Amino acid sequence: MLKTGIRAGELCALTWSDVDLKAETITINKSVDRKWGVLISRTTRVINLPEELIEELSLYKKRQEQANEGKNICLLITREIFCLLIC
Repeated sequence: MLKTGIRAGELCALTWSDVDLKAETITINKSVDRKWGVLISRTTRVINLPEELIEELSLYKKRQEQANEGKNICLLITREIFCLLIC
């Protein structure tokens, strides 16, 4: 996610519950580490998102929901938003 300052490990740990499309923010409170897995952060930060990224995330979420149909059976569509796309 360009222009946000999100680190790769934080990006891989994002879930839709971290994204507030109405407020146009993402809450960063965990990270993925190759050795240790998902790590919960001691601090939380909220990042404002550019408008064009909000539009892209909205479209991506709709496509993900349509493909998943409420089931977490496809590895590409797990609760993590970007894990297999980035990591």
